[in-house]
This record gives sequence, structure tokens and C-alpha cells, in this order.
Amino acid sequence: MVKDLTPGTTLLSQVRAGLISNGSNLHRWCLENGILYPNARQALIGSWDGLKGAKVRERLIEASGIRRNINGQK
Repeated sequence: MVKDLTPGTTLLSQVRAGLISNGSNLHRWCLENGILYPNARQALIGSWDGLKGAKVRERLIEASGIRRNINGQK
């Protein structure tokens, strides 16, 4: 179960797994949303942590569905 949404390699792995469980993957999400893969990765691990990076991270968290797992929803 996902307990923490702090940027880092764990969040990167959780988002990847969430996207895969939803029938997508990080590369596909990036292509469909006009985000460069390296930027998405940096946003998730926290090295791109400005306003834009935080917005990309939030969009990825929502798309992956991992926030629902935190709240106990399926």
C-alpha cells in the first residue's frame, strides 16, 4: 500500500506501477500529455521541484491512481 507521496525513487516506482495497472506506462503518459520523459522522471524524484515540476508530479500521481490507494479506495 502506498503511504507516502514524497518525491523520490519510491514515488517514481509507485507511479510507474500505478500507470501500468491502469493499462498505460510512464513513456506513453508523457507522449500523450506533451511532457518530456526526463522532466517527468525529475519531477517524481524531486530534482525538478519548482512550480511546474510540482504540477507535473501532481498530474502523474492523479493519472496513476496511487492517491486512491492511500485513501483505501479501489
